[in-house]
Amino acid sequence: MGCLPDPPVLCAITSAEGSLQTLARPSGSVAAIRRRAPAFQLNSHEMAPCSAAAARGACIFPLEHLKKMMNMIREAWLRFEDPLVLLMRARTKLYNLWLSATYPFVATGRKLSIHYPCALRRPSARHIRIGDTVIIGKDTTLFIVHDEVTGVKLAIDDNCTVGARSVISARNLIHIERDVITGASVLIQDHQHTHEHSDVPIRDQGITAGGRIRIERGCWIGQGAVIVCNDGELVIGHNSVVGANSVVARSVPPYSVIVGNPAIVLKQFDKAKARTTGAQLPAPIERSNAESPQPSGFNPSGSEHGTVRQS
Repeated sequence: MGCLPDPPVLCAITSAEGSLQTLARPSGSVAAIRRRAPAFQLNSHEMAPCSAAAARGACIFPLEHLKKMMNMIREAWLRFEDPLVLLMRARTKLYNLWLSATYPFVATGRKLSIHYPCALRRPSARHIRIGDTVIIGKDTTLFIVHDEVTGVKLAIDDNCTVGARSVISARNLIHIERDVITGASVLIQDHQHTHEHSDVPIRDQGITAGGRIRIERGCWIGQGAVIVCNDGELVIGHNSVVGANSVVARSVPPYSVIVGNPAIVLKQFDKAKARTTGAQLPAPIERSNAESPQPSGFNPSGSEHGTVRQS
């Protein structure tokens, strides 16, 4: 392919028979073409005479440069975010503004991100406190049992992330301290269904009195894990790891790795070598109901830790 004297016409071969498609008809010489499209660096030695274009006095535009131009356009497009993602972010922002303005939360912090949809009833919000920079994934269920107990029943402190499709069901108190992250499909529940009468459907037997759950700061809860407390207080010590699909029904000490069904302590890090963040933690949440069950959490000074009685 080549470039013949003026007047030049940029062309490209678009068929197997060698037919030509006119792309542009600029005025001027090859030098003018180079000034208008310096990115392609058209050199005279890259051109070769074309008899079909010579009859019309045409300047052939090499097909490889056209491909290069298309690649440049594609790379420039990939630098920008998908417009649909931006729409999803805008929907999440509007949803959070709506929740903050119309739901009676006890308190909500800055940079709250609750992804739509989230199964949360408006009356339940008066029992929920959420801190700063909290992310709650889509399809999450925040369920509050409505009974005579008042005050905060679900507290999520700063910098926590609740994975998608997780379920948090609170009757008494579930307290997730700061810097806790959970995987997807995690169940955290401080009560259970009663099943004492075999001739009565379980859904008609109600739920147990339940206990309390406290997940201390810096813990990581793996995907599909289940944390259930039916009586007393269940405490997961700070900076502990709960393995995927584990079922936790009793308290565990800090710096532990917990796996299995039922979960056991697979490994415990040396407390003397563990580094602490030194961050100030929020004050403990007090129960407003005088008849609430007394906690029986683990003893932080000894090797033994508290357990939860099973019904």
